Amino acid sequence: MITVVKTIVGYAVDNTTLTQFFTLLFLIPFAIAAITMIHLFLHQTGSNNPIGLNKKILHLLFIHACVPLSYFVFCYGLISSCNILWIIVVSEECSQ
Repeated sequence: MITVVKTIVGYAVDNTTLTQFFTLLFLIPFAIAAITMIHLFLHQTGSNNPIGLNKKILHLLFIHACVPLSYFVFCYGLISSCNILWIIVVSEECSQ
């Protein structure tokens, strides 16, 4: 139950609500990791084959899609970080 406390400055959230929020915030990454592991395990073992396709012939590898995407995301993040650092340096030089 969410409790809202009236203070002098306005409304504030009670300690119980913060405890519940931070507990949920702490547990969500572990739940996502568990679901991801189950998902990858099912991809590896093959949970079922409803269409009846030959698994060896029509096997699609995720690496062909994941590796280029990972490189793109890494390079984009690196370029973005460099741009942010450059903006900070330039703004500090202009302010002096």
